Formats: sequence, structure tokens, C-alpha cells
Amino acid sequence: MRAAVDQNLADPQAAPIQEELTESDQLAFATALEQAAIDGDSEAWHKLIDWERMLETVVAGEKSPSLDKARADFRTGFLATQSKPSKDRLAEQVVSYCEDGGSFKFLRLGRVDNQPIAVFRILLPNQGGVNYHQYFLKRSDDGQVRAEDIYVFLSAERMTETLRVFWRTVAAEVSKTFIDRLFKPADPLVKSIRSIAEMRAMIKDGQYEKAIEIYETLPEKVQNEKIFNLIRMQAAIQVSDEAYASSIDDYRQRFPGDAALDFLLIDGYFFKKDYEKMLECIDRTSEHVGGDAWLLSMRAQALAYLERFEQAREVANDAIRLEPDLQDAYWRAITVSLMAKDFDETVKLLNMVEQDLGLELADLTEIPDYAEFVDSPQYKTWMESRE
Repeated sequence: MRAAVDQNLADPQAAPIQEELTESDQLAFATALEQAAIDGDSEAWHKLIDWERMLETVVAGEKSPSLDKARADFRTGFLATQSKPSKDRLAEQVVSYCEDGGSFKFLRLGRVDNQPIAVFRILLPNQGGVNYHQYFLKRSDDGQVRAEDIYVFLSAERMTETLRVFWRTVAAEVSKTFIDRLFKPADPLVKSIRSIAEMRAMIKDGQYEKAIEIYETLPEKVQNEKIFNLIRMQAAIQVSDEAYASSIDDYRQRFPGDAALDFLLIDGYFFKKDYEKMLECIDRTSEHVGGDAWLLSMRAQALAYLERFEQAREVANDAIRLEPDLQDAYWRAITVSLMAKDFDETVKLLNMVEQDLGLELADLTEIPDYAEFVDSPQYKTWMESRE
């Protein structure tokens, strides 16, 4: 598979690239990473990330004997957790998404801060949503092209920044003098760092309300940390639409200029039925990603809610043309046709779902959204043609 290089992501003011990679180098990396996820080969996927170089960025900073020892221990501990398969290892998470019905798809190449990147879309299984990753590429010491960092759209920061939160807590404690330890209270973040693991454990066990309760007991300073807000969102989306919308509102207040805000607020404005603002967020996210069929299909759905049906139909068809095997694009196009009561279009799209995607349709008479279609002459004619 091959995607066009998106030069629009370049920043002409950024520092020059120290070590240039060819387009062929970058595409080879992207193809290998995508194929490893599709094949369920978590070890091959894992080896395409330069964890050593990532850790160098995470623990960079002030030098001292005590900090150097803590730095070495932190590196050793982190790399040990990444050295063997685990549910917490990123490679296993990506592979599991594909195995459970989601997908990991290479979208395009580009540049950020004048460094080559590969952009991927992650569709979570069971309509669990979408995420985007940007992999920052560099040639490792052994000559292989690997990712030295990963920008995660759902957290709006690089993985090195997320890991640095943990290193910061270690470094803060190690740097304390004897007097500090006696008389200065511990940093609230240091005291609360275990809460991250506790909240994630609650989410894994399906105890979503408990995870939110842990968040609500944290000091205000800790609640303002991005990582805690994002874990809270993961729990809130499983509790109720209201809880999820509330978590997004709090995120917006705490991080008003955050690059992920538009991406997160797509859901928030959908829940609030503010479809104009939802459209604005989709468009800005699409610009940030570099364009994507999944976002086009979301745009079509928002336009349909605004009863701009002709425009919605055009956008939905664009999404299908852009990515003919993207199931969500077809289902959202069908939603547009149902809302517009364009049942001839509904029949056409349902046939495409069966014939082009090879999917078996459920009994539409049991699905409330199809009630008017089921009562239509088009449905009767369609069913007769299938006998």
C-alpha cells in the first residue's frame, strides 16, 4: 500500500532535519508497522519503536549522582516492562484492536517540526471510537528506521511527554534534600501517582464509577494533570452520555488551548446536539490529521442532523470513494439516507454493504431507525427482489 506524502504538515520555521530519510524508507516503515498489526505480530510491531531513544528523551535533564542512579533504574524498569508481551504493552493493545474487529491503518506521510512522520488511524472494536497516531521517524543506531516518539491524538501529547509525568515524580523525590524530606510535604502528584494504576485497574474490571470516584478524591492540583483527566474520560464514556459530556467540559476548562480539544469535543458537541460546533471540530481535526474518510463520514452525519441532506449525501459518498472498505462510511451514509427519507439511496447502500463489503444484514424490522424505511414501497420491492 502507498499513500501520498503530505507536505502541508511541514513547518518552514523549524530546525533542519539532522538525518534525512527517503520517502521509500518512510513508506517501508509504515507498511511494516501496519502489516505487523494486521498479522497479529506484536513482537514485530514492538521492534519498530525505538524505546531506548524514547527513554533518553524522557529522562533528560539535570545531572547528579542520585538522579543518575534513579535515571538508570527508571530506564531499566520501563524497558523491562516493554521487553515481553503484556496487556499493558502498546504493541499488544494495537494488535488486540485488530483481532477484536477494529483496525490500524496507515494514512499518509508528512512532517512535523521538520521531522518525518507516519500518520495512522486506529478504529477501536465494537464501535468504540477512533484515535490517530503520528510516529516520528528516525534511523536507529543499527540502521533501521524506527519511531522515536508517538504523538497520540486522544492525549494531545507525545508519548515521551506522558512518560515524563512519571519520571518527574521520581526525580522530584530523589532531588529532595534531607531537610526537605523532614519538613516539606510530598508533592501531591507524587502521592497520587499510584492512583493512575488504580483507576486503570478499575476500568479493566468494568468498575467505571469506582474509577471516577478515585479521580474525585484527588487533590485539585492532581485533577488538573492531563493524564488523570483522560483516564477519567475513559471511565465516564462507559457510565453515561452525561458523565462523558461533563468530563469533556472539565477538560475544556482546564486545557482551553489544547491541541486535542477539537478531537475530544466532537463527541461532546454531539451529545449536546450542537452540530454546527461539531462540524467545526471535525474540520479542524481533519486539518490536523491531514484528512481522513472516517472524519468525512462523521461530517456527513453532522450535516444530516442539521438537515443539510444534499450536502451530507455528497460528503458521505466522498468518504466511501476515498476508502471503499471503511464500514463506518457506509453505515453513516445509510443513516443520512434514512434521515433524508431517500429510501432509493438506502436500498442502493444496503446492497453495497452486502455485495461490496460481504456483510450479512440484520433483520431491519427489529431496528427502530429503519421503521419508516420498512414501511416504504422501496423496502417491499427490495425484499421481493431478494426472494
